[in-house]
Amino acid sequence: MELIGVDRSKIVSLFFVSNPEGQPIRSEMAFALTQKYGFAVAPSKIEELQADKVIFGQGSFQGVSIESLEVYSDGIIATAKSPSDKLDAFLEDLLSWSEATFGMKRIETHKVNTVYESHIIVKADPSILSIMDGLNSLRIELQKNLLNTSNITAQVEQFGYSFAVDQTAVAGLKPISFRLERKQDASFTSNLFYSSAPLKTEDHLALLKKAETIGKKT
Repeated sequence: MELIGVDRSKIVSLFFVSNPEGQPIRSEMAFALTQKYGFAVAPSKIEELQADKVIFGQGSFQGVSIESLEVYSDGIIATAKSPSDKLDAFLEDLLSWSEATFGMKRIETHKVNTVYESHIIVKADPSILSIMDGLNSLRIELQKNLLNTSNITAQVEQFGYSFAVDQTAVAGLKPISFRLERKQDASFTSNLFYSSAPLKTEDHLALLKKAETIGKKT
């Protein structure tokens, strides 16, 4: 298993921040935040600062790009093209800075207050799809029908699989589905896969390595 690249990582964190001595001026805080992380996209109008969602974009932290930071009254959403640990460090730095500079302290408001997304490209042993071997009869049937109905002669192969929670049974933050599939626009022989998971990047990779191990034993 080889990590080729991080397409996107995301953290959604719910909390409330407040200064008991008084709330800072939004425009001053937004300007200071823009300067600290070098955001190229930042609110510039009063209506943007007063919106339910205040958006900052194309900033940097520890040498990586922070693609976007969305600030809400009950938390933040941050995305980056880097492993999840960079986003964890960014959030910790952001909260430490806002407390030190503006006296804004984090107050926990939700029992489940954080969810992650990890979207990565990996190179894996093709056996990672072998857990689907029990469906080979369907794959062969599909291949036959494709030939009969469209006169297309092509080898149909396993493409991917997914797992998900029933989001209607989950209150609050909704985890995305786990998904593994061959990378679009890449040959099957390249053994490149695109995967998404409601996990930190490190845990995501560990799960894929386990799937690869299981596949080799199949």
